[in-house]
Amino acid sequence: MKVLFVPPMSYPLHMGGFESQVMHIYKELIELGIDVDWYNLSNTEIRQYDIIHLHSSVTEFLPIVQKAKELSKKIVVTPMIGSPRYSNKSYQFKLLASRFPGLFYVMKRFNQIFSMADCFIALTNFEKNRLRTIFKIDKEISIIPNGIDDSFFCQDDTFIKLPFTNYIIVVGRIEPDKNQLPLIEIANELQLNLLIVGEPGIGQQDYYQRCKNIAGNNVVFWGKETNPNIMRQLYKGAYLTAIPSVTEMLPLVIFESLSQHTPVLCTTHCGIYPERVPGLFYTKPIKEKILENIKGIWNSWSSVDIGRKGIYSWNNIAKQHITVYQKLVSE
Repeated sequence: MKVLFVPPMSYPLHMGGFESQVMHIYKELIELGIDVDWYNLSNTEIRQYDIIHLHSSVTEFLPIVQKAKELSKKIVVTPMIGSPRYSNKSYQFKLLASRFPGLFYVMKRFNQIFSMADCFIALTNFEKNRLRTIFKIDKEISIIPNGIDDSFFCQDDTFIKLPFTNYIIVVGRIEPDKNQLPLIEIANELQLNLLIVGEPGIGQQDYYQRCKNIAGNNVVFWGKETNPNIMRQLYKGAYLTAIPSVTEMLPLVIFESLSQHTPVLCTTHCGIYPERVPGLFYTKPIKEKILENIKGIWNSWSSVDIGRKGIYSWNNIAKQHITVYQKLVSE
């Protein structure tokens, strides 16, 4: 079985959570003995592969899908439309309007790609329901969430010098969508220790500087951290992980933090909302609500064992993909 990965358009120049997810699955599939390659515009021969797996559904992928269909190849789509940034009503309106010449051409191409796919992989129930209700997908949709690095299941501690003994941690690119500013303001007002792990997003130096300018001595900018063993210790040392983003699909940060028994305060503008998970709390991504929920968790949270149900390693996630592939090629 040969699999062709068609990665997000931004890969590998931009490595956000989704790009990281695709990279981890690719590496684990290879470790599990699956013959998998990256799509290359200049020299990829689609006829050599059994399965074409699209990671995202950008319109530029349409010629690839059309060629794969022409060659009777199996097509898997991980569409990545599970962010609540755009409402279902917005999608419905655009789909309806796309029937008219020149309007919402992107949505028309979405439908073309989806109509040729053999099956879909969604990250959350929210995304699966959107595919069913908005795009009227009647084909197989498997829910396969994000995984985390094996080191998060490790018990051996890597000693690092923590900047605080009691702090809130926020992890991700420093940019308006990640919404760090109100969290810094709250930390200043309540004199809470705040650890910000991440680097400025592309073209977001101004926002990063605004964050730095208002930060007090109780706010530490750690920078980008790629060592999972160090990240494990940073989560473990925190009493709360905050995800105040304006919009998210399914942040890796949720599972990384919960694996270390550190509760998470996550935006309601996230694909996992409103699923109930031990240790996972929700907040609207506005300052007043973030403040209210931080105080509520501070006053009520007890050392309950969060557990690791529903938290998978990337190896496990890759095996779930193989199950999807094997079912397809056997049909």
